[in-house]
Amino acid sequence: MPHLAFRDMPIARKLLLLVLLTTGLALFSFTAFSIVKETFDWTDTKIADMASDADIVGDEAATALKAGKPDMVHNQLAALWNTGEITYGAIYANDGRLFFEIGAPPLSLKQPGPLLLRAGRRTTMAGVAIFAPVFDHGARAGTIYLVSDYSELIADTLSDASVTLIAALVSSAFAAFFFFRLRPR
Repeated sequence: MPHLAFRDMPIARKLLLLVLLTTGLALFSFTAFSIVKETFDWTDTKIADMASDADIVGDEAATALKAGKPDMVHNQLAALWNTGEITYGAIYANDGRLFFEIGAPPLSLKQPGPLLLRAGRRTTMAGVAIFAPVFDHGARAGTIYLVSDYSELIADTLSDASVTLIAALVSSAFAAFFFFRLRPR
């Protein structure tokens, strides 16, 4: 019976086992907290970066909307898309008509509808998105929509988790070595 085996263990082994279990629980808790915190921090940073990108592209988009030339915004949106900053980008005219897009539209954007009427952000299980108005001399000319998925966050989290796992395995190996080296006297 396991509880008898624990009862018959010397106090040094019991204390070592208690320390090992407590340390393992602390490591697991810290890792879980770090993943949650990194997710929130990444989302906030990504939204802020995308808002800055939308402002920059929006200035060029206002001119392109006025001139009716989508190719004027192609280079800026393509640069964001090629670097992985966004997975989808679109510019809509003030009447809701699609003016320019790059990338594959997310499933949630099949019918953009009322979301184009206001500025804001949206966080879903698939990624983050922002809607930002495009102004031309103070008058609203359209809306820019940028989407980014969680691939960057997932890569960072997996990297951090693998380092934590390696540390846990190495420390567990040392702990097992010392645990089994303590002989009952």
